[in-house]
Amino acid sequence: MGRRNHTPKSVWGPSAIAQIRAELDHAYQEIDAQWTRRITRQRRVLGDLSSVLDSQILMDIRPDMHDELDGEREEAVEDIIDLVAEQAYLRIAARVLSRVTPTWVPASAIPATRAATVEPCDATDLVGFANTGWVLFEEPVTQVDALWDSHRLVLPSEVTVDSMLWWSIAGDHDGDDDEDPSAGDDDERLLPDAVVVHILTRSDVMPSFMKGSAQAKSILKDVSTIVVPLDVDAEIPRESQDLVPAAEFLAQFGTAVSTHAVHIGRRSLPPGKQRRGGDGLDSVAVIRAA
Repeated sequence: MGRRNHTPKSVWGPSAIAQIRAELDHAYQEIDAQWTRRITRQRRVLGDLSSVLDSQILMDIRPDMHDELDGEREEAVEDIIDLVAEQAYLRIAARVLSRVTPTWVPASAIPATRAATVEPCDATDLVGFANTGWVLFEEPVTQVDALWDSHRLVLPSEVTVDSMLWWSIAGDHDGDDDEDPSAGDDDERLLPDAVVVHILTRSDVMPSFMKGSAQAKSILKDVSTIVVPLDVDAEIPRESQDLVPAAEFLAQFGTAVSTHAVHIGRRSLPPGKQRRGGDGLDSVAVIRAA
């Protein structure tokens, strides 16, 4: 599959990042609301199934049907667990998006980043740079076969990787939204166990029935997530192997920064391009080759 259509250059650059962030945040809010509704429906289904199964009447009358419904209850429980975990990850990504300083990587700095030598998916240097972050690339850095979350009903598509957002997991996390698994603020410099990388694309892969949604209107779309363990002996799950090239480039970015192959500057946004208020954005970090 060839490269998908992209947004015009006029809305892709450092001066457009405030708009890009606002649209992606709106899309995250829309997805969060969708998942909340689905979780509510699944919990209602689970409650109805439990009421029937726990009465034992069905077991006495139709044991075969009881076993069938018990299987449906197990599926409902697993569905809820998956949705709650995905929603927790999404909410963390939204918080990271609103808190970190975006980093713009111009095309001129991409070759120096690619030249950085790393072990496969070794994100140690990346978290040495920052436990959380958001980078945007002037040009796509790779393409991946991204499988969107099945609850968003999007089939596998080849997409360009135009941006990545990451946050770190400190210790075990069971997906409970009351417990934030991210490794805290960068000032705390906690040692994480893994890095969660969100793959963001400008590719136009939205199905027609979602064209009016905030996700479709957003310049960037969050299409996949990969968990990169910092334990070099740990393996990337098979279902995430297609995303490894993106994670490796992000690891190279961390190494390029730590070895000073690239340098980080800061650019103030024009007054008309800034966002004010609690989630204000008045400047972005910009990478340049050494």
